[in-house]
Amino acid sequence: MNGFFMGNPLLSIIIAVIVFGILVTGHEWGHFFVARKKDVMIEEFSIGMGPAIVSRQKGETLYSLRAIPLGGYCKMLGELDGDRTPRDFMSKTVWQRIQILLAGPVMNFIIAFVLVTAVLGMEGFVSTEIAAVTPGYGAEEAGILPGDRIISVNGKRIHMYEDIAAAMEGNGTNPVDVMVERDGEKYFFEITPKYSEEADRYLIGFSSAFKTGVFSKETDGYTKAGFGETLKHSGHETFYFIRMTLSGIGGLFTKKYTIDDLSGPVGIVKVIGDSYEAGMTVSAKAAIENVLYIAALLSANLGVINLIPIPALDGGRILLCIIEAIRGKALDAEKEGILQFIFFVFIFALTIFIAFKDITKLV
Repeated sequence: MNGFFMGNPLLSIIIAVIVFGILVTGHEWGHFFVARKKDVMIEEFSIGMGPAIVSRQKGETLYSLRAIPLGGYCKMLGELDGDRTPRDFMSKTVWQRIQILLAGPVMNFIIAFVLVTAVLGMEGFVSTEIAAVTPGYGAEEAGILPGDRIISVNGKRIHMYEDIAAAMEGNGTNPVDVMVERDGEKYFFEITPKYSEEADRYLIGFSSAFKTGVFSKETDGYTKAGFGETLKHSGHETFYFIRMTLSGIGGLFTKKYTIDDLSGPVGIVKVIGDSYEAGMTVSAKAAIENVLYIAALLSANLGVINLIPIPALDGGRILLCIIEAIRGKALDAEKEGILQFIFFVFIFALTIFIAFKDITKLV
């Protein structure tokens, strides 16, 4: 049985399609839900693109599942034709339309938060509380004690363990400014890193406490995280995903990253498959947790990308709404339609190009 679940490309594709389907459905449902609340008629709610495999008319809306499992759409009456019937999209106020457009990305952030909460609730997380200090290193010499909770490093607020590494990136041998909370009081320390031959890098010399998941069993030697603490950490983790995505997008403009560093559908399928297989070497539970974690990252990524202010994306349409509010009238419907189509073709072509590069990397 393990032979089927390990190293099976078809299984990786199936899992990836399920993940994409959930994320796209959530995104489009966000638009759908708010549009209905604003009394906008939904002509079609589709998961996937291309020819329809299955479709069903229910009330005034056609629900369809389409052949290409990439993307989807929530087609609202009068999005671009400007008919101005009482229930079309363009008949609504600018603020109402912005709410409808924002609902998709916001739903992706909510999905990311829920998935992260599920994973952290099952497997736990590394906290910002210090579990132990390493003898002979700067943390011990400065007076850091087990039980201290790190508040900031080099002036940067610390919410989660990953923030510590980010705050120390490129620090090298320079002293590290650390603020901790101890017994309700705040203490400031300057710690000089020391080189560790074993780790082959400079360390300040402490380890953080691991807290077991709120949904997991009690484990001797570990503190179990509370539900409120888990929710708080999940929120920080979700914002961390968002920051990572924004940093990646910014890196393309600063030339820190190139188009070769981007991954499309093929690359994402491989990442999902690899994380699933890595988990299966431990247990089925670990494999599921890995996939859920990757899905959370992808959901946050999808939310951020859709907010990029270019036509054909939610962010671009929101930008047009803002411009309309400033100038007092909407862009000509025909011109907006052409603009949306041009950028849609561009994004589709870019996706195909990146997918081709992903394939060449695998060959």
